[in-house]
Amino acid sequence: MTLPDPAQAPVDVTVSEEHAGVRLDWFIAQTFPSYSRTHIRKSINVQGVRVNGKRAKAAMRVNAGDVVTVSLPELAREGPLPAAIPLEILYEDDAIAVINKPPGMVVHPGRGHWEGTLASALRHHFDELSEFGGPTRPGIVHRLDRDTSGAIVIAKNDIAHHRLAAQFAERTIEKQYLAI
Repeated sequence: MTLPDPAQAPVDVTVSEEHAGVRLDWFIAQTFPSYSRTHIRKSINVQGVRVNGKRAKAAMRVNAGDVVTVSLPELAREGPLPAAIPLEILYEDDAIAVINKPPGMVVHPGRGHWEGTLASALRHHFDELSEFGGPTRPGIVHRLDRDTSGAIVIAKNDIAHHRLAAQFAERTIEKQYLAI
């Protein structure tokens, strides 16, 4: 069943047994996958989401039968402009790429950082990227802080993005951190 866009009008969604006990922001992200969890959390904080008619917090655990009313701000329609920023590609196949993100590079556009982002570099280097995360996050499955360097996985199509995002959410991907 396709749900209406919660940017057009509030949408009521009833929590199923399958989703009982999950965080509210995660539940909404799974229900409306074109919206990022950051976008959803901001909406929750400004009362764009209610559970059983009451304000709720992003970390709230939902119960089966809860009615979640979702009203989200419209997504930005324009993504980052391509920029010829050098990338160190560690691995690439038809579905994904792994990039060595240098410190100091912002992953996706945001307040005060609209140019010189990894997203802009990805638009320049790859013909096809997942649109699952919205137009400002082409292919970006996860992020690293601006000052953090390391491997970042990029999805070239929506199927790969969905599967990778699920692995990150279920914590089945092994990550190693080295701090100096």
